[in-house]
Amino acid sequence: IYRLRQLRNQFLRGEVESLPPDKGAYKMALDEIANQEKAYMELFIGKVEVQTVKQYFDFVPEANQNLNTVLLRFSHQNGFLDPMDVSGTPVYIEVDVDTRQYRNFVSEETSKTQNATGLVYCKPVSAEVKIIDRTLLLTTKEVQLSQFGQVLRLPADLLNDRGVGVEMDVNTGAIRTIFYK
Repeated sequence: IYRLRQLRNQFLRGEVESLPPDKGAYKMALDEIANQEKAYMELFIGKVEVQTVKQYFDFVPEANQNLNTVLLRFSHQNGFLDPMDVSGTPVYIEVDVDTRQYRNFVSEETSKTQNATGLVYCKPVSAEVKIIDRTLLLTTKEVQLSQFGQVLRLPADLLNDRGVGVEMDVNTGAIRTIFYK
C-alpha cells in the first residue's frame, strides 16, 4: 500500500523514469494505482456492498379484513418476508377510507330492482393509504377504492342513442367520460 502511494506521488511530481505519453494514459495509470490501493485496503478494513431491491406487494381490502394490518415483515439478513414470519420487523399498511363517501360494501342486486337495465359502473371512494415501518412513516398516498364505492347504473336509454360512447377506468370501474362520436 505504501509503495503504491509512493508511486502515485512520484507520478504526480514527475519523478518517474518514463512518464506516459499523453494525458489519457497518465489518467489510466493513476486510476489503476487507485484501484490497486483500494483492493489492498479492503483486505484490512473490509468492504461494504449495497444492493437495491424493488418488490411490489398487492393489498386488496375485503369486507371481513381489517384495513390496518401487517403488510409484510422485513429482516436485514433475509430481506422481505411473509407477514406471518416473526423473524422480521413488521411493516404496516393503514387504509383510512373517507367516511363521508363510505357506503359499506355493495350487496348483490336482486332481480326485483328497478332500473335493472343499463351499464353498471362503480363510483369509488377516496382513501388515504399509509405504509409504516414500526413507527416510521415511509409513504402516504391518496387512492380510489372501488370495493367501498357505490354501484350505479347508467340508463339504457342513454346508451341506445347512436354515437354515444363511454370511457371507463379499468382499475376502479368508474366512468371517466361520456362522449358523442
